Amino acid sequence: MMMLIYLFRVSKGVRGLPGSFQSASRNVPSAKSLMYFGVLLASGVFFIFIAFTMFLPVIVLVPQKFGICFTIGCALIVGSFFALKGPRYQLVHMSSRERLPFTLGFVGSMVGTIYVSMWLHSYVLSVLFSLLQVLPPYHL
Repeated sequence: MMMLIYLFRVSKGVRGLPGSFQSASRNVPSAKSLMYFGVLLASGVFFIFIAFTMFLPVIVLVPQKFGICFTIGCALIVGSFFALKGPRYQLVHMSSRERLPFTLGFVGSMVGTIYVSMWLHSYVLSVLFSLLQVLPPYHL
């Protein structure tokens, strides 16, 4: 009899725990999200690999090609996390108070790299924006 009362108390305690299987599995991405994440991440890594192996050695001659290729790779990698976590959650995450300056700096350097490489065709500004994009934000 005592064992039955003990089992009842244990099962009652388990039911009283916060959360449930549904709330725990709500944050697990779907197979489609994982597929998009994998494809976008692999594409981004490929573009960054191409930027560093093909265009970094000739950055003195054509910095625009390195900048565009690196920027496309970074955009694809960021896009992969939008696919994985969902656009709303990722935007909230990136625009939080402590991350907002870094997000604005990174997005600004990406937009600047594309603008000076494709429209202005500026050698010096392409190198500058590419360096701003490559360097970690804590070095600036």
